[in-house]
Order: sequence, then C-alpha cells, then structure tokens
Amino acid sequence: AAGNGSRHYLDPAPGEPPITSSAAVSTAASANAPAEVFNIQELLLHCGGDAEVMEEIIGLFLESCPGQLAAIREALEAGDGERLGRAAHLLKGSVSHFAAGSVTRTVKLLEQSGRGGDMIQASELFAELEGHIDQLKIRLQEVLRGPAASKS
Repeated sequence: AAGNGSRHYLDPAPGEPPITSSAAVSTAASANAPAEVFNIQELLLHCGGDAEVMEEIIGLFLESCPGQLAAIREALEAGDGERLGRAAHLLKGSVSHFAAGSVTRTVKLLEQSGRGGDMIQASELFAELEGHIDQLKIRLQEVLRGPAASKS
C-alpha cells in the first residue's frame, strides 16, 4: 500500500479519465459499483497507522456529514450556486480522507456545477452523491464495528 501514497485524492483511479468537464458525469455515474467504496489502507496511512485516530476521523465524518449534505440541499433549493459550490467544497475536504473515488469525483463535479450555475446538473449530481455517501457511511460504520465487519 506504500506505493499508493503518492496518488493525490482527486486523481482518477487507474484506468479512469481525468475529471475535466461535465462529460465526466457519466464516469461518476458508472463508478457506482460497490467494489471499493473507500480505501481503508490509504485512510490508515493518512492516520499514521493509528487505528484510534482513524476511528476518530470516521466518527467526526459520520457526525458532520448530515449537516454538510443539508447545506448542499438548502443551497440547491435556494438556487444559490456559489453557496452550493462552497458547501460541496467543504464536503469534498471531509471525504478526501477516505480515498473514496466515486464520492470525491461526484462531489467535485457538484462543486463545479454549483460554481458554474448549472443547477440542473447539480441536482442530478446531488442525487447521485447521496447514494455514494450512503454506501460510504455503511462501510465506515462496518469499520467502526470491527475487522470482521469491514471485510468484503
């Protein structure tokens, strides 16, 4: 897993195109496969190999995520693209710890759509993001429950 440490969290997974335009929405949509919701080895590396720190980061994310999603939803409902972009940016930072490719790609596109004022695309991306976040939360809760629960 040491070789994976050089990859930036926004870099696409091997074999995936870079995220450069709204055309990547279809790529983000196809990334819905549950095979790897997040990379636990990268998370543990990020935490210096300390399982307690990892559990604390997971707990903080699980606590803050509903509020972050609510802020995005409120910005969408208000049609406020700039506020949406800021809220999505905050969530992107929160999920960056988990090397959660599908979540990170989708929230990055959501941020770009909001800042670009494309609220229709942003609404579609938000619906997709909620599904990705649900999968991520399930996996993170499994990790908190113990090693046997986190094996796929």
